Amino acid sequence: MNEQWGESMKRLLLVVNPCAGKQLIRNYMVEVVSLLGQYGYSSTVHITTGRGDATEVVSKWGSNFEAVVVVGGDGSLNEVINGVLSIRGNQPKVGYIPAGSTNDFAKTLSLPTNIIDAAHRIGQGKPRPMDVGECNGRYFTYIATFGAFTESSYNASQKVK
Repeated sequence: MNEQWGESMKRLLLVVNPCAGKQLIRNYMVEVVSLLGQYGYSSTVHITTGRGDATEVVSKWGSNFEAVVVVGGDGSLNEVINGVLSIRGNQPKVGYIPAGSTNDFAKTLSLPTNIIDAAHRIGQGKPRPMDVGECNGRYFTYIATFGAFTESSYNASQKVK
């Protein structure tokens, strides 16, 4: 129960990529979870362990939550989107707290790029629809790449991104 409001807490899966960007999320996790709690969310935190982990966890457990919030970069967001869209039936809403190197998705949609500001925005709960594309069995939100461009992104040092 949310003692302040006398309501049930909303269940939220917080998927965190601790290696995203400059790894700033490590300094803000307690504040983010506390802030979301003030908005009535009970957060279950999953720290990703490698490529593909977010998709797998969200695909398996996401339907148990009202929302899945990803804290990471554009790649982490893409993994969560793929996990959510693999769920048949009760698909949770998706929130994004940008913590990556470039945060192109957030900048393109004029979303807050400050971690705490983004958490406040999610807590306020004003979802909006988003177009999603599909190519070769994978979903994408704003850009689909292949070949040399994709490899250069993965091979680039975090310092140059």
